[in-house]
Amino acid sequence: MIIDLLTQDYRSKSIDNNQSELINMYLEEDTNKGKYKLVAYPTFGLVSFCDTTQANVRALYEFLDVLYCVAGNKFYSINSAGTKTELGTLNTSSGFAKIAAISGGGTSNQLVIIDGTNGYHYNVTTATATFPIVDADFPQTADDITNQDDYIIIKKASSIAFAISNLADGLSYDALDFGSKIRFPDRLAAICSRNAELWLLGTRTTQPFFNSGNADFPFEQIPSTLIEYGCAAKRSVVVSENTLYCLAKNANGGNIIVKYNGYAPQKISTRAIDYQISQLTSVSDCIAYAYSLEGHEFIDFTFPTDLATMTYDTTTGGWLQRKSYNGSAYSRFLGSCHASCYNKSLIGAYNSGVIYQQSSTTYTENGTAIQRRFVSPILYSEGKRIFIDGLRIDVENNIGSSKTFDLEKSHDNGRTWTTVGTYTIPTSGAGRINIQKLGSERSWMFRITSTTNGKFVLLGFQATGEIGAN
Repeated sequence: MIIDLLTQDYRSKSIDNNQSELINMYLEEDTNKGKYKLVAYPTFGLVSFCDTTQANVRALYEFLDVLYCVAGNKFYSINSAGTKTELGTLNTSSGFAKIAAISGGGTSNQLVIIDGTNGYHYNVTTATATFPIVDADFPQTADDITNQDDYIIIKKASSIAFAISNLADGLSYDALDFGSKIRFPDRLAAICSRNAELWLLGTRTTQPFFNSGNADFPFEQIPSTLIEYGCAAKRSVVVSENTLYCLAKNANGGNIIVKYNGYAPQKISTRAIDYQISQLTSVSDCIAYAYSLEGHEFIDFTFPTDLATMTYDTTTGGWLQRKSYNGSAYSRFLGSCHASCYNKSLIGAYNSGVIYQQSSTTYTENGTAIQRRFVSPILYSEGKRIFIDGLRIDVENNIGSSKTFDLEKSHDNGRTWTTVGTYTIPTSGAGRINIQKLGSERSWMFRITSTTNGKFVLLGFQATGEIGAN
């Protein structure tokens, strides 16, 4: 009997059923007759791109091939060499911030920043900053922003309403230029522009609008369209590959992660992910952002209160965990926002003013070790003894560098672990490690952990054995 052990992260409600884990590794399936059908690759390391010297990075935004950033209470532009230029000072230094852009009719490129307290305007064409926006009709305490058809669109806090700027002018607003989500009387949770439609995500339902060109107010609801799923966290809304994803809920309660195929919500969170979310202290502060690397499109869903990051691989439909070392333990991934600029995947840190570049050839987070871990499913056969004749662990060898990993086993479904050994990855030749005659038990789990500063690829992980008579 040969059992393939590699699988995605799946921590079910019962510890005695399934506690598979995939931490700081992602799976890739070879569908072209490769040597290994399923391979676990390391998630991407981080290299410092720019240190803003602020306490946190609150927002990143690429506009016209330039990176813009809110860090602490400062607004910066950052060039391709990672050199920052201060453009303005906000009235807040922490918490939510978001950026949107318009072209100003093609003659006046503009950025508008909100921080939940005020709005701020930067004219890219004239290099003019207005911090804060002084128009009395600008909706203060705005807590979400997007852009469409050369309008800045702003969600009013604790309201069913959204406001728009004057056409092509992010500095000017009219108190009468607002629309409302009216098909169902729930408050707006988030707004998003997707496929030339304005999506109003309420706390219970979602309603798409479109630009009708109406001279009085251009955005109108799409007739006969009401999606009976709302949004549980405004910062969980992200568009990836023309598809909208978010942490969602409906009138019946419960929080799940969905993507929208057209107007139809499709649940992508597994029951294990649903259970993990249900155990969190807070979900309303969930942060999501998407990034594409090496043919995979990932979305990080981070829950700051509970220090957890759940990552969805849209390419494979699988889940994993990303974790960073916070000085005393591994907890949530340090990313708070993302932008793709200068042919780099850039991550803003929540716990420092550093912007990092994600790199597939770097195996640390700016020098700090990344712990990578795989925990197998439970091997169980109706209470009968399972004889493990051997384990075969295939790893990519590290030519010129000696790296190790630890192997542990558990017979009580992951409650306690016993060390099997520490193994050195060959520096040349076949990277295969064989472990013989582990004995017989009624339940088996295996855990592989690597915390070395080097490449760690699990090409295959198999157990061989047989099931006893009783």
